[in-house]
Amino acid sequence: MPILALLLIPSGIGTLIFIYLLLNDLIADEWKWLGAIPLGIFVGTYLIRRGIYEWWAVKHPPGLAKVEQDILGQFFPYYRNLGAEHKRFFEQRLSIFRMQKQFQMRGAEKLPGDIQLLVSARAIQMTMGKAFQKEFFPKLGMIVLFPRTFITPKINEKIHAVEFEEEEPFSSLFISVNMFIRGLKAPHQYYDVCLYGFAKAFKAEHHIHDEDLPIGDRMDFLARLHVLRQFKVGYSLEYTGLPDFELFELASEHFFTYPEAFKGEFPEVYEFLVKTYGQDPLSFSAPALQDGVGNPALEEEDDLH
Repeated sequence: MPILALLLIPSGIGTLIFIYLLLNDLIADEWKWLGAIPLGIFVGTYLIRRGIYEWWAVKHPPGLAKVEQDILGQFFPYYRNLGAEHKRFFEQRLSIFRMQKQFQMRGAEKLPGDIQLLVSARAIQMTMGKAFQKEFFPKLGMIVLFPRTFITPKINEKIHAVEFEEEEPFSSLFISVNMFIRGLKAPHQYYDVCLYGFAKAFKAEHHIHDEDLPIGDRMDFLARLHVLRQFKVGYSLEYTGLPDFELFELASEHFFTYPEAFKGEFPEVYEFLVKTYGQDPLSFSAPALQDGVGNPALEEEDDLH
């Protein structure tokens, strides 16, 4: 990275030159303290190199490689439907997100890069209607992936596919990879556990409550949601392992996965989520949404520099 090279290389060379002069007694005693300057710059830069790298990357997002763009184009309709400029904003945000978050793979030796890419894409999908941030989901510190459904110390009575652990200072998101892949291949049969999980993180970050949703009867809303996907009532509980339903998370997953059917069945809830997320999944080509006044994508360049 240029900024690190500009700091490390000159200070490193300066330190080596000073050591050479010192060892060969070629520098006067009253000037020996000057050696602390390049040495201090070199050591300090090395110790905080990750922070410098993140700062530089936020200012100059690296974007994605061609193979990563192809993966998103093949497996991620949301990205595929974006215009060229919005794809660039999406890629910049995604590259920053992956750099800042810790990913772990439990029960397997290696974390597949394409899975990490597609999981991160779900997070950025939810931020595209929001203004650019130095860090997206700032309180989400770690994303833990399990090969299959899992149990944790917090929820250990039923295997499940997604879990969000909200703690201070950083929270964690747990996701089952095999259930995520099933959702990718057959959304009519499975929930998108990543969308569900990131909706939980979004809900916590923005202090949203289920009671904020413009619905009447809670159980009627839940029953109609399940009928919309032809799922048996209670199906979502098998994913979360929780004793009760989470309305905002369920509504958000439908909002992004089946927007047309969801809007037709729950127009008021749909409009609530349009305002909440700052975007309309059904209006990618609508100038009022994609290029209208106040769209954060138009302000992105100013925020990046």
